Amino acid sequence: MDIRKIESLPKGVETDILRSLQFIPGVQSTGDVTARYYVRGSSSNQNLILYNGVTVYNPFHALGLFSIIDPETINSLEFYKGGFPSQYGGKLSSVLNLVTKDGNKTKYSGSAAMSFLTAKASIEGPLSIGSFIITGRKSFFKDILKKFLNYKDAPFDFHDLSFKFNYTSTDTKNLSKFFIHGFNSADKLKNDNPENADYSWSNNIYGAYLFQEWEKLPIYSESNLSISSFNGEVLSKESIAKPRKNIVTDITLKSDFTFIDNNRNELQVGYNIKSVQTELYFENLQGGITDLKDKALNFSLYGKYKFLQWESFGADVGTRLNVLTLTQQRGSIFEPRISLTYNFLPNLLIKGAWGIYTQELITLTNENEVISLFEPWSIIPDYLNPSEATHYVL
Repeated sequence: MDIRKIESLPKGVETDILRSLQFIPGVQSTGDVTARYYVRGSSSNQNLILYNGVTVYNPFHALGLFSIIDPETINSLEFYKGGFPSQYGGKLSSVLNLVTKDGNKTKYSGSAAMSFLTAKASIEGPLSIGSFIITGRKSFFKDILKKFLNYKDAPFDFHDLSFKFNYTSTDTKNLSKFFIHGFNSADKLKNDNPENADYSWSNNIYGAYLFQEWEKLPIYSESNLSISSFNGEVLSKESIAKPRKNIVTDITLKSDFTFIDNNRNELQVGYNIKSVQTELYFENLQGGITDLKDKALNFSLYGKYKFLQWESFGADVGTRLNVLTLTQQRGSIFEPRISLTYNFLPNLLIKGAWGIYTQELITLTNENEVISLFEPWSIIPDYLNPSEATHYVL
């Protein structure tokens, strides 16, 4: 999807990537108030959102009203409405893959902007070994949020910050690229009235990426080491709300290798190691306390073959094998997948896909709530099977 096209779509206050997805057939929202999206009838927590290849666990500001991702920082995005290939796993429904800008490689520049909701600024420019970009955004005008909430009090305060530092080799025979990146977002809903609860949640993402083109071989490799964390809390004060807290820590290492033959066909193999730790504390209305802590490891292998040598026909055939799973109820999980494309007339394209998908990390939420105040993540308990879906797409 092209960022310029997204910026030209109708918008409520300012351009928002997640709200823009709702203009795509097959993607729905529960109303104008929320940026949450539902793909072909699935739950909102079944959508995988990647930021430079790193999982984002809570992609929303202001209780789901807006995305935490500023579209001006994004260079490209891919969106799969199901039938996604074997390099993606862990979710049942869809994949949104966001790649940020590298920064201007020739000159220093900066920008600042203000909308009815936020103020934001960015700076970018060349480095001796590459380039950089730093961006920031802060909420300012709370009265605008009241219009989304039928003029109820909206004491929201949120911000997001991001940076990216890049290195690209100048050797034309052996291309390599390396970058480190980081992202932080934080929200606070602080009520002056002690009879109303306070809410806070934050995301922190840090990662390092390496792209390497192998000399004298038609092979390139990609590696990504990252940490993604989410922290959400409800402070009850003197209200009837009960205290709740959720912490998620995700450390992931993944690499893949792609071989390209003389006919442009691609063979790709890779692995993904993910360590996930979740903490969930809550007290119900009767005073019962639940305090859950879980830590598990997922190890996945995947491979696929992309047939691209014919102009009118393409195929992507692969599989994903979850050798170690977050839940211990089942052993290894096998996920075969296939997608086909046939362009038999100049203006008519037929696509088909089939695949098996599993998900072991879910949110405890009420999908009937238009605005959800607390959506904690948890690994599915060992006594339950992981969620599973089979896609048939035509």
